[in-house]
Amino acid sequence: MTTSPSRYGRTIYLPPGDDTRSLTLRRRRLTAGSGGAAYDEAWLQDLLFRNPEILPIGEIDDAFGPATPLCRELPTAAGPIDIAYASQTGRLTLVECKLWKNPEARREVVAQILDYAKEITRFSYQDLNDAVCRARGEQPNRNRLFELARAENDELDEADFVDDLSRHLADGRFLLLVVGDGIREGVERIAEHLRRFAGIQFTFGLVELAMFELPVEDGRVGLIVEPRVLARTVEIERAVVRRADPSVAVEEPPARSAGRRSGRPLTEDEFYERVRKLDADLPDRLRDFFGRVEDLGLVVEAHAASMVLRWDREDGRTVYFGILRDDGRLEPRTIVRRAGEFGDEQVGVAYLEALAGLIPLSTVEATGKTNRFRLVVRGRPPEFAILLDRTNEWLDAIQRTMDAFNRLAAD
Repeated sequence: MTTSPSRYGRTIYLPPGDDTRSLTLRRRRLTAGSGGAAYDEAWLQDLLFRNPEILPIGEIDDAFGPATPLCRELPTAAGPIDIAYASQTGRLTLVECKLWKNPEARREVVAQILDYAKEITRFSYQDLNDAVCRARGEQPNRNRLFELARAENDELDEADFVDDLSRHLADGRFLLLVVGDGIREGVERIAEHLRRFAGIQFTFGLVELAMFELPVEDGRVGLIVEPRVLARTVEIERAVVRRADPSVAVEEPPARSAGRRSGRPLTEDEFYERVRKLDADLPDRLRDFFGRVEDLGLVVEAHAASMVLRWDREDGRTVYFGILRDDGRLEPRTIVRRAGEFGDEQVGVAYLEALAGLIPLSTVEATGKTNRFRLVVRGRPPEFAILLDRTNEWLDAIQRTMDAFNRLAAD
């Protein structure tokens, strides 16, 4: 199946047997108002709440996926948040849906979702739990958040989940997404809003959903939804507050120099300082490992709270070999989905199984969703320090998987 632009939207080409048919995909815009509007903000909220896989979280910061829907209209003192999700590691994704033809949406929605995030940082775990219960119209439940997350993972440890989510709440470590149709906001204006909230360790993304109508049988119309990441933060600059009696001064952050891997050495240094708290030797071991990974042709990309092992192929496709989180855990799950896009998800599963052979008590599990497999130790992502003890074998597994991807592309 291939597509090409047309003046109506796009044209999709479907080859049945030896013939070729084409169908025009007509662009569908969201419509404001009430009283029977088919595609409005409420419809968009419902679509994203029921189908979180539509959100391109992996393209922005994979540490926040997979996302489990918690509720719609999460109440805060600044107003209700359209949709709230949580990952298995207690990281929150907050989504605000807007029709971008609304005049106020172009600037105010960015400040709005940041105000929501600021209010959420004041929540305790129990505050968030109770707010989710209210939003869902349910009776208070001591640990509804954990029940929702455990529905995606029967082996999820309650104490670990509560601790992780509580820590991320206190740090303000959120993924904030503004999602709409036909976004045209200038990135420079968005940056002005982001600088006002430098004390929160959030990641921000603008996502446009392009929707196309697809004629199906009996005159019915289907809908193809195409998410597009228009902008995302790579790093949030933080000001330094210096107290000097009798006043308080705010200083600009120091200038940064270019780095060998990610071009953001301060972000890497922050990551190393965080993992140093887990093990004083980890930063040096990671630097050595990252250097050897780059020799294989991978890129080590710094994110707000993780380092990602990325392989940019000559054919334009990208494969991710793992996300090293600042809490010492490794998440390599997306490689199975990428392998499925090449035509054989078993290549990705084989990589996970190779890592499982290096980590005691680890297993590779299918989650029951398409192309969803995970590597876990008692229901949690494994510690990457264990793999650093067997760096040569880890690198061999990466190289074998790269070779397998190359063979798939050649077939």
